[in-house]
Order: sequence, then C-alpha cells, then structure tokens
Amino acid sequence: WAKDEGILTENPLAGMKRPKPSPRQRAMSDDEFKQLFENAGGPFADYLLALRETGARPKELRDLLWTQVQEDRLVLAKHKTSQKVKKARVIILTDAMRAMIGRLKGNGHAHVFLNTEGEPWTMNAVRLQMTRLRERLGLADDLCVYLCRHGFGTRAILNGVNPSVVAE
Repeated sequence: WAKDEGILTENPLAGMKRPKPSPRQRAMSDDEFKQLFENAGGPFADYLLALRETGARPKELRDLLWTQVQEDRLVLAKHKTSQKVKKARVIILTDAMRAMIGRLKGNGHAHVFLNTEGEPWTMNAVRLQMTRLRERLGLADDLCVYLCRHGFGTRAILNGVNPSVVAE
C-alpha cells in the first residue's frame, strides 16, 4: 500500500515468505464448548452451536446463504476442496440444526448467520468474539472456533463412525 501511494519507493516485504502457522493439534473439549456456549449468547451462540453440530469450517458457516439450505442438509457447491473433489460438500443437519435453521429463517438477509448488527459475520468479528470470551472465562490461549470442527470429528470417531466417512 505504501509503495502504491508513493510513500515508499519499494516494498520492504517483497519476496518475504509468510511463516506457516503451527497446526492445531487438539479438539475443543465438551467442557470448553459448554462454557463458551453458555456465555456467548445471541447470534454468536447460534454460530458456535452450528459449528459443533455440523463440523463445518468457520468460513463455510460465515458465508452460508439461504440458497444453500435444504430441508435436511446444507449443499455447498463452492468450498475449500471443491476444485480437487469436483463435487458439492453436503452437510446433513441434525435435529438441533434443523430447529435453529427454522428459527433463523426469515431474517431478511441472504446469509443465514448474522451478527448483532444484522450483518454476516466477518472473520475478524468471530475472532474478536472468541478472544473476548476465552479471556473472560480463563480458557486456553489456543482455543479458537476451528477447534469445534476438530471436536466434531473426534466425537464422531469415538462414537464409532468410520474415519473415512468422517473425512468425507
């Protein structure tokens, strides 16, 4: 930006490789989720519950449109691996999710999950909500919304679901 604006003659970061973040090595525990959910309230609690119930990526739910919602499933034509797998990602809805979707229907917006301002969640808004909750509750520093996805997969495997089915 500074180079484009003429403030700097060249970009001092050009060519610098961005370090890869360390991989998330754990799942969100039931106790951690319970504390977050009970203290979140409102639209963020809905978003957290949807993450836990679906195993969806946080971005998938932030960007979820009503056109992608069917009676018993979410159908995501464009997703992280759509180029690779060449098919839509289908997420079957639990009873809790179907009830939530029914309650949220008619929100007057193209997006399903909206913040308290009636706008779609942004990555930064989710991150800030999570950070505030985590700090207020004294939870681990590495706790993030993505760990709901890890928790979903872990619970499924512990309940006897074939790992290849969980991966699919």
